[in-house]
Amino acid sequence: MKTLTIIDTFGFFFRLYYAMSGLKNREGKPSGMISGFANFIASLKDEYQSDYLIFALDSKGKTLRHEILGEYKANRSEPPAQLKEQLPVCIDMIEKMGLYSLSREGYEADDIIASAVKICKDKDIFVRIVTHDKDLYQLIEDGKVSIYSPQSKIDHDSASCFEKYGVYPAQVRDFLAIAGDSSDNIPGVKGIGAVGAKKLLAEYGSLEGIYENLALLRNERTKNMLAAARDEAFLSKKLATLFDDAVTSLDLEHSKFPEQNPLINISEILKEYDLNRLLKSLQKEENAEFKLGFRANLLLDEASIEKLLSSVTPETIVAFDTETTGID
Repeated sequence: MKTLTIIDTFGFFFRLYYAMSGLKNREGKPSGMISGFANFIASLKDEYQSDYLIFALDSKGKTLRHEILGEYKANRSEPPAQLKEQLPVCIDMIEKMGLYSLSREGYEADDIIASAVKICKDKDIFVRIVTHDKDLYQLIEDGKVSIYSPQSKIDHDSASCFEKYGVYPAQVRDFLAIAGDSSDNIPGVKGIGAVGAKKLLAEYGSLEGIYENLALLRNERTKNMLAAARDEAFLSKKLATLFDDAVTSLDLEHSKFPEQNPLINISEILKEYDLNRLLKSLQKEENAEFKLGFRANLLLDEASIEKLLSSVTPETIVAFDTETTGID
């Protein structure tokens, strides 16, 4: 089975920025996110080897979820200026390295990823999602889709999803519908929280199951909170549900995993941001690639010349030295 690695790109960039926010180049330009991304690219072959690679991007402006809830993500503060300064550089790096990125107007990267998962299931391609976002855990399907955490270097399946969040992948939307998500301004059911949501889902399986059995709940406080927030709960589930129709096809030829180090194509950016360790590593790699083997052949007659020519490949460099005074 072939494998597609798909990156939750902006979420990944944000993590890199906050992990390496103090770095600057000699001119004082912020470089932490750029450095972190370049090092990530350097680790692709060893840590992320697969058949295909896609960077999923958020579209600019409002999304379909803003049509569902106008205040969606309204509580998010403006990103730091140094992050915004580095973001276009990182996007430019993806383009210059010839790596495949994908976005669609009105959709978020999560929706691009969900759509790619749907397409790959039909093509019998295993999908490995690189993300820190719990929303994407709803896509996990053992043997078909996993979530890879770059921080812990763990591939998460259904069992580790339950261990991490106390719910299974199919229940992630229901969990968010009840517990809410402050980062996305998803309201949930006020007063219940994550612990209460896990208990309810353990007993009733889904949001629909909880409301179908609302009269059976023994805890009057929980029952009243759920009853009062029914509309908010189902609205929250709708917001937490990923759209899988953002794209209907993938350019798998363009998204093939790079054979050579993509950093070769952005050496000028590496120089600009003083990423000298990567530049030295790149130079060694290039020198190793161009190290030539040598073999001498003594050609004494026409037959030996024809034999040699038939064995020469298009990549072979050939030089002839004609001796007129002897054959030594």
